[in-house]
Amino acid sequence: MSKLRLGVDIGGTFTDIVLINESEGTMFTEKVLSTPSDLSVGVIRGIENLVNMLPFPAESIDFFVHGSTVALNALLERKGCKTALLTTRGFEDVLELGRQTRIDMFDPFVERPQVLIPRHLRKGIQERVSAYGDIIEPLNVTQATQTLRELQKEGIEAIAVCFLHSYVMPKHEQIIKDLIQNNLPGVVTAISSDVCPEFREYERMSTTVITAYLGPIIRQALDRLRRRAREIGLIEPKVMQSNIGISPLKMIEKEPGKTLLSGPCGGVAGSIYFSEIAGYRNLITFDMGGTSTDVCLINDGEPTITTEGEIDHLPVKYPMIDIATIGAGGGSIASVDEIGNLSVGPRSAGSVPGPVCYGQGGVEPTITDAHLVLGRLGQESIFSDTSLNLEKASRAIKKQVAAPLHMNFEEASAGIIRIANSNMEKAIRLVSVEKGYDLKGFTLVAFGGAGPMHAAELAMDLDIPRVLVPPFAGVYSALGLLTVDLKTDFTKFFKMVISDLSPTSLNKILDGFADLMIRAEAWFREVQVPPRARRIRRSLDMRYRHQNYEIRVPIQDRDQTITQLVDEFHHRHKIRYGHAMMSEPVEIVNLRLEAIGQLPKPHLKERSVRGGDVSRAIRTQRKIWFSGDGMFRKCPVYDWNLLSPGVKLAGPAVIEQQKATIVIPPSNRAQIDRFNNLLITVMEQ
Repeated sequence: MSKLRLGVDIGGTFTDIVLINESEGTMFTEKVLSTPSDLSVGVIRGIENLVNMLPFPAESIDFFVHGSTVALNALLERKGCKTALLTTRGFEDVLELGRQTRIDMFDPFVERPQVLIPRHLRKGIQERVSAYGDIIEPLNVTQATQTLRELQKEGIEAIAVCFLHSYVMPKHEQIIKDLIQNNLPGVVTAISSDVCPEFREYERMSTTVITAYLGPIIRQALDRLRRRAREIGLIEPKVMQSNIGISPLKMIEKEPGKTLLSGPCGGVAGSIYFSEIAGYRNLITFDMGGTSTDVCLINDGEPTITTEGEIDHLPVKYPMIDIATIGAGGGSIASVDEIGNLSVGPRSAGSVPGPVCYGQGGVEPTITDAHLVLGRLGQESIFSDTSLNLEKASRAIKKQVAAPLHMNFEEASAGIIRIANSNMEKAIRLVSVEKGYDLKGFTLVAFGGAGPMHAAELAMDLDIPRVLVPPFAGVYSALGLLTVDLKTDFTKFFKMVISDLSPTSLNKILDGFADLMIRAEAWFREVQVPPRARRIRRSLDMRYRHQNYEIRVPIQDRDQTITQLVDEFHHRHKIRYGHAMMSEPVEIVNLRLEAIGQLPKPHLKERSVRGGDVSRAIRTQRKIWFSGDGMFRKCPVYDWNLLSPGVKLAGPAVIEQQKATIVIPPSNRAQIDRFNNLLITVMEQ
């Protein structure tokens, strides 16, 4: 069991660091500004800050995992590498044509997302395979070799290969892969039969292209982190993936697309693990940092994992958590357009120059500046050597928001908060109400540096009855990284009408998993998972025959019957879509296998519930603006560290953690539980 466990979450504005000493049951945290030009610089700076305050060197840390938004940002900002695509001749434009769906049905001027590979770098190769795996036209190796020579002159850094029906017959792609490695050594190669061996040409091609497009960028970022970690004696880190599992760094270099949601997954993983211990299984996770807000629904302890994800309208078939992300963070910029409309985000001040109140050159007002002006945020900075500049924040809001809107700066600041809340409400509804869930049965788990300032007001507007704020909320995503297991996914195209099988046996289906099991065993050996820690989870992608979408159904063992499996599919279809067609034939289209290497988890210390005099925890009194009042109200500001389990307090109030601030509106009540979580009982607006 690891004794010293290090988690690092790299965000667009801040890098959060958590170090757990398992042998003593202690935890240490640090938060530093991210360094956009080279994220590893901020990581190592924060780790060194932490280690310098502790009685042990970096060399003694024996478990290190990190999550980041490097892949996501590179894709969103189109800052990947120069990439080429080799595909079956005649299918060069599939990547651009897509599904011919409009992003906005009613906007005649809407622009489609920029294609990752321009037309002149999409090359057709002479070859053709049928949907049954029969070779219709042999691969023209001579033409393929000549095409590679042409691409070499273009200076390409990566090549994606996606041939028609290669998910059933991958031989041609494998030959091309060998040709690339022999003729263009050093060029990153991604072939669809390795990356996404599934049917649906456009989605498979998009996923393969994204993998190649991000490959050199991710390799460079990971190389920097590996090198700098080695310089201070740290072990090589493992990396968080979009499927809420971690993987060794060398494997992520092969499939960088698996890290697209690496950053947001840490907080979701921590919420699942710690909230279940505390007795909560239906959750909405609400992670508001400096640049963005991430929202995820967890039903009965399980988040939704999808293989139909999209990033900026680009399909991604990697298994990933179903999460909604919007550009609303503490650094989101507020602006007024020429016709007097106030907008907040998605543009962010980031870590450089940051909000105006940071005093680092920022000139555009942000959500953080509005909180400071309204008294919700104290002038003490999360960085011990600086303080937040109230005068600069007030001046920026007066000049750029209040004056154009002809209102006082308090009302303008409150307007910034209200618009930010409205945007975040939409994200919460997207993952919950719009999918048929009743929010009255859920708990809003708020974390990130800014999340606990907004959570109670959001819960009031959405009729969510409870808000849970964990300890260490400001660095919770970094802590959550230490609660996950090693994990990878394997997929196999396997089309079969399930009604053709015997109603009492699953043997034919289970036998189809044989080659996936072999690959899983090889993975277990490569990542050195001992037999006692190995776990396998199998599932099927099922649908009604000729349906155009699937539902994942877990498959247990050989004692399960076909009838039970089909009944479970009908049940899940009815939950998701509101109906089930019991008389329709059901078919399987994919087999999926998750290989899991279980790791030790951090432990939550239960504390004795003794209550006490809450007034002793009051740090100061501060005038705070609440929208419901339309005025400042003098409120107590509590020191989190002085609140013991069992104490109760009433809003309006503010609680200050080391790296986060919690706002409790009027009429709301709060209590610290035995795990040191703050539970806010929300009163309706």
